[in-house]
Amino acid sequence: MAATPALRFQDRTKTVSIAREIAINHKSVEDILKEYSVSAEDWKLLSEDPDFTRILQAEIIAWQGAQNTIERTRLKAAALMEEWLVEANTHLYDPHVSLSSKIELAKLIEKMAGISASNANGIDAGGGFRVTINIGPGQQLQFEKEAAPKVIDVTPES
Repeated sequence: MAATPALRFQDRTKTVSIAREIAINHKSVEDILKEYSVSAEDWKLLSEDPDFTRILQAEIIAWQGAQNTIERTRLKAAALMEEWLVEANTHLYDPHVSLSSKIELAKLIEKMAGISASNANGIDAGGGFRVTINIGPGQQLQFEKEAAPKVIDVTPES
């Protein structure tokens, strides 16, 4: 007996992943098939396979269930924000948009990116350093030196 099309793939996980992506409906079926390197011929066989149809129906029910409401909302919101970033970029450089609006927009983008001018990559801005030397189990030597940040004010000559 020949394997069903859903089992023809080397990895059954790939079949389930394809079904899940289709159930989520975030990308077109064509893009999903490209991503998983599924030919049109294989897709025709797979889409008509009863095993794949059951997997797909189960994934649709799971994705649309109440337990996935938060995840669905996050995914949709993230997609909307990603599409909006192009427009946000246009506003940042538009000379007709007020500076205060640009600053607020930049703060929002900064928050979305998870960065902050004063705390980029979890490192506090300002002077100082810390050295930790591990000399054995549970033994450390720590040296810290804090320094006030220096502000350099440069005023161009007229």
